[in-house]
Amino acid sequence: MRAISRRQCLKLLAASGVSVASYVPAHALGANEKIRIAIVGMGGLGSSVHVRAYTEDPAQPGGWGLPQRDAHIHRYTGDLSRVEIAAVCDVDNRRTQALAKMLTKRYGSEVAGLQDARTLMDDPNIDVLSIATCNHWHALLGVWACQAGKHVYVEKPCSHTIAEGRKLIEAAAKYPVCVQHGTQRRNFSPWHQAAAAFRSGKYGKPLAVHAYTYRPRPGIGFRPEATPPAALDWNLWVGPANETPYHANLQPYNWHWFWNTGNGEIGNTGVHYLDLCRMGLGDPQKHPANVCSFGARVVKDPGRDYKDQGETPTIQFAIYDYDGFPCLFEACSLECKNLPSCRTTLFHTDEGYLSDGKFYPKKGKEPIDLDFKEFTPPNPGGWFGNFLNCVRDNTPEKLNAPMTVAHYSTALVHLANISERLGRPAKWDECVAAMGDNAILQERMEVVRKNMQEFLPTLDVKKDMAFQLGETLTLDNATETFPGNDRANALLSKAGRAPFLMPETV
Repeated sequence: MRAISRRQCLKLLAASGVSVASYVPAHALGANEKIRIAIVGMGGLGSSVHVRAYTEDPAQPGGWGLPQRDAHIHRYTGDLSRVEIAAVCDVDNRRTQALAKMLTKRYGSEVAGLQDARTLMDDPNIDVLSIATCNHWHALLGVWACQAGKHVYVEKPCSHTIAEGRKLIEAAAKYPVCVQHGTQRRNFSPWHQAAAAFRSGKYGKPLAVHAYTYRPRPGIGFRPEATPPAALDWNLWVGPANETPYHANLQPYNWHWFWNTGNGEIGNTGVHYLDLCRMGLGDPQKHPANVCSFGARVVKDPGRDYKDQGETPTIQFAIYDYDGFPCLFEACSLECKNLPSCRTTLFHTDEGYLSDGKFYPKKGKEPIDLDFKEFTPPNPGGWFGNFLNCVRDNTPEKLNAPMTVAHYSTALVHLANISERLGRPAKWDECVAAMGDNAILQERMEVVRKNMQEFLPTLDVKKDMAFQLGETLTLDNATETFPGNDRANALLSKAGRAPFLMPETV
């Protein structure tokens, strides 16, 4: 079955009061035309980051909440008076109306507030879809927008499955539009400098690329099935995910921790730093040869056997093999006092490590600014500005985070999760042994174990705690499948739910 057709879209437009008589295909923007944007998903990222990106000068005090040293990185080099939010859309009508009212007051003209994103696809007044929905909607909305001739800014992770990511690559290649991914650190020159310096060998022999995220989070408890709020269109919220009843742990935020709608912490924040790992490797246009991951979902609630309603791990490690070169990942969401909140990427060498424009020598020496000039900086404009520049100039080849990059970085999320989900219960020592003898990873696992033990003093982490030890998976790059592994292949895609189906041909 196919996704919603153009004819169905026109019917929806007519039913919602949008004129379709003057419909024309999307066109190249003239030099003096405004870029008209529809933001889809008015939660935390949509209502703050996306709205502010299109309405505030980041270089001004308070602009986007950035320190002044970072503001220039995100500057839109065009004229923000030629950028306009024309519509906001969210399945929760309370959010939509609040933001539409605020923006209408700002512009002095009406900003549309919509509940169903499908009504935007054939609207000739919309040039850009800026997608900040739940993960399970990202790719489908992106493909639909490309088919409708809209430019797309899609939040991370760009897909909910590997198959969806491939569809986005196909759509971005087929249609004359710009499709940018929300892995914004691609716009920071110091990261490009560090990655190039790492590959050069100037700061020592490269040993590993390493992403980690410590983002303390409390458990989410258990919430019963209930009737959705009247303003929330639950059918639209579920969209292409499997049918599921409403409960208050799914909406508005904790959907991240359920496989049907989210990808866990590795897909929420980890994707940023795995993306930088791939930059350190030279952005290979391929997947790793194999991957193994293990983890556990544990919260500080002994009365509930240290569990909550969530499904994704709060502790996760992964190792990827790029033709013998290791890419490492670790995540911890526990509130450990010796693991302060921190998210970054390290490029390890035999002399220390590089990160964000600095080199950190071994033996506790002070970090030094990188003295390395042979690197290609990102295209100007910054986080959203690079995207707007490319839309204005019709130069998708200048995007800093195009889908050919986004798909392979996001796939690292999916590969680790597939490995972990197909795993079996195992004790700590068995999991550690299965991850191999990489000295950096072994050291990091022990650091996390000690902090887990402090966080859970009534448990013996090594003896009493069950982890999910994932399968070691081998991926065929040509087919993007796991040869001979039907269970793993089943998790490469999802069936979808009519009428929210990914088109077979984009």
